[in-house]
Amino acid sequence: MLSSHLIRCGTCICYPRPCSMAHGQRWAPNMQFSKVELSRIPIWIKLHHVPFKYWTNKGLSYIASALGIPLHANVNTLMRKHLTYARVCVEIDASKVLVKEFDLQCPNGIVISISSEYEWLPSRSSSYNVYRHNLAT
Repeated sequence: MLSSHLIRCGTCICYPRPCSMAHGQRWAPNMQFSKVELSRIPIWIKLHHVPFKYWTNKGLSYIASALGIPLHANVNTLMRKHLTYARVCVEIDASKVLVKEFDLQCPNGIVISISSEYEWLPSRSSSYNVYRHNLAT
């Protein structure tokens, strides 16, 4: 099941880190893994101070789009089991600055400051705008 997901999507999350296959690389039981450099990577992020109204797929996607491309919302988040933060998986771009805090303007005009906590970040080469493998992690 994991191998078919990797072939279809190219990336999956092996908690809490992403596992990727190079484009065109096919999975096989005895394959050799190589260290790849990625310009985009999926990362789980905890969003703090999210208004309860936005705890839906559509609302969390809207908020997470301030950080990158929204991919998934955590099941416990959607079931509203942990109300101290909303957990989302977002594809982030190595060429962009990581957003730690941003303002959300609600329809009633109120502005709420949303803070983001990145659960894990790979090593990043600022010279080449890619994420790299790091032997220390």
